[in-house]
Amino acid sequence: MSKRTLALRVAAVAGATGITLGLSSLCSVAFAADAPSLPVLSRISVATGSQAGGTVVTLSGTDLSTSTPGEEDGDAPELSKPVVTFSVAATTKEGSPTTAVVDEDDVEVISTGVVRVVTPKILAAGKATITVKDGADTGTPGAKTPTFTFGAAVPTIADEGGVTAEKVTSEDGGSITVNGEFLGDAKTVKVLVGGKAATSITSDDGKKLVAVAPKGLTGYQDVVVTTKGGTVDAGVVGYTATTPKPTWSEDGYVVSTQKGATLNITGTDLQNVTGGTYTSASGTKTAVKVAQPTGKDDKGKGLKLGITLPAKLAAGDGTLVLSTPYATSEKVKVSVKEAKAPTLTGFAESSATQLKKAGGTVTLVGTNLNFISSVKLGSATLAVATGENPTTGYTVNDAATQITVYVPPQTAEVLPLLLNITSDGGAAKYTVPVTNSKLDAEGSYDATKKTFTLTGENLKNLNTWKVVDASNVAVATTFTVSTDGKSVVSKAFTTAPKDGVYTITAKDASASTFTSKVTVGASSTVASISGASYDAATRKVSVTGTKFDNTLTFALKNASGMDVEAGGAAFTGDSATARSLTLGEDYGLMSGEYTVTASKGGEVVSEKKFTVTSSAKVSGATSSASVEGEGEEAITTTTVTLTGTGLSGLNHVKVLDAEGVVVLELAAAGSGNTATTWAGSATGALTGGTEYTVDGWDVHGVDFEPVTFTAAS
Repeated sequence: MSKRTLALRVAAVAGATGITLGLSSLCSVAFAADAPSLPVLSRISVATGSQAGGTVVTLSGTDLSTSTPGEEDGDAPELSKPVVTFSVAATTKEGSPTTAVVDEDDVEVISTGVVRVVTPKILAAGKATITVKDGADTGTPGAKTPTFTFGAAVPTIADEGGVTAEKVTSEDGGSITVNGEFLGDAKTVKVLVGGKAATSITSDDGKKLVAVAPKGLTGYQDVVVTTKGGTVDAGVVGYTATTPKPTWSEDGYVVSTQKGATLNITGTDLQNVTGGTYTSASGTKTAVKVAQPTGKDDKGKGLKLGITLPAKLAAGDGTLVLSTPYATSEKVKVSVKEAKAPTLTGFAESSATQLKKAGGTVTLVGTNLNFISSVKLGSATLAVATGENPTTGYTVNDAATQITVYVPPQTAEVLPLLLNITSDGGAAKYTVPVTNSKLDAEGSYDATKKTFTLTGENLKNLNTWKVVDASNVAVATTFTVSTDGKSVVSKAFTTAPKDGVYTITAKDASASTFTSKVTVGASSTVASISGASYDAATRKVSVTGTKFDNTLTFALKNASGMDVEAGGAAFTGDSATARSLTLGEDYGLMSGEYTVTASKGGEVVSEKKFTVTSSAKVSGATSSASVEGEGEEAITTTTVTLTGTGLSGLNHVKVLDAEGVVVLELAAAGSGNTATTWAGSATGALTGGTEYTVDGWDVHGVDFEPVTFTAAS
């Protein structure tokens, strides 16, 4: 039917049998146009379907189509095809809202009020409004206009290029792309690669997903996409294993059978280590525990790793291999040994045998000093000492036969330092004497006062005084210490003690024992050393005293209490007041403190300390250089000039750098050296502005105090 109706209005004459139209004023003709009838949708047959399209829906309403009479009488009227549009309130590349128009071939007009359509594909799922447009007339959806809801479609993957990837590595992951349709939006879609979630997902209107594949996978891995519409296998992506195999910094380790060990592995590329295997000498394999790396290099790769080997491994040499998801390390040797009970038997030859309040270093010897788990000095737990000049801690030599303990300064005057060592094999203890006390070997008897007087240093720290006579019978008395702590005097005896040698002992808080002897009566044969000295020119040690006889054994000891090597020479002389020792031609005493002891029957009866110092005193040093020749043939000679006193006897002078390495051995330059100025030269150059040290000794082998200087520019 027509949208517009032509209406004729004529004046009718009663009884007229016809109507005559003319242009005269007797009649008039008027044409009036009706208002257009817009399409109105009132019902739809199906209200839901997939956003993939393909749902048949019947639209019912009024003026959905226009009817036009046929060209010939009797022809059926023609019905126009309206344009049907679905709109979802979502923003995509299609705009906002997202729209989809039904294809003309998918529109079937049944009547002006009934139209059947097939829903199109649409980018966004959700509730859609339906707009019907017939020619120029468009129906406007109202509140009561039915809507169609598009449900999320099952994702589809492109036949070609469904999954593409840039370089994807086991170590770093990489970017992958999924192409297709209905792939969802970035907020709701999930992408799994090899069962692990991809990250940083972006979506291009559900047609393309870009994501970062997870790390830690190898080989080919499946890619699965899940949206609100369903889950689909998108394809596979291949990983490249670029991670290098882990490497070791050490070439071997030693652990005990009793407790195994936690090895602090250092190396490179340890960040991906997930496990390890220890293989014994017999071929038995044991898994080891792996901790996370604790250090990183400048690229964030692991440098340190804790590897725990279990206890009760069979003794013998085995191998350890670390593994990652991508590679395995080279084998490293692991020796498994039975931990035996440690022992501590005494001080090393080069060690001090007691320490003072200022602290210091002692070295103890023993056996089985390996697999140590704890070291305590007193109540303090010590760690393994580090650095070139440690002040606290401990170190053990490679043979596990010596432990060196670095004792920090003590807060009390005297402390007993009990060293406790615990290892996988057991425990050991040793008391290290730490004291600033000294008791002279010989005391005196005052016959008038009937008292014993003993001398020494810091005697206030001593206690538990005990006196016995020559028959080892205890003598009752007490001692009073002087204000300065340098002497003690016994309580006066009621009856004068019998003639003979009395031994007095005392102890300090560290349980160290101090001994002195007192001779009563003129008939005593106890020897006493009153003086000791060294002549560097003749290499001779001279000793003076009283009551020397050939039952005495004399010895020369260094500051550590060890016998001085004399080149086979021994003390000689048969005087009751003197003895001497001439060192071998290749031997001499260096600067330091020495002690001469006189012993009888293996017991020291007297001793005397003396100090050896060089006559040379260097107060300053300067350098100069001269060059002879040119280019590659140029030779630099450096001259170092020393100032001071007693320098004419210098024999060996050397120049050392900051690391203690000798860089020049100086020879006396000419014959002009005096007691106050000495110059020596050597071929070679010093770096200008750099600090060096001059060290050496005189013709008698006595070293002088080193002096530092800055080389001339």
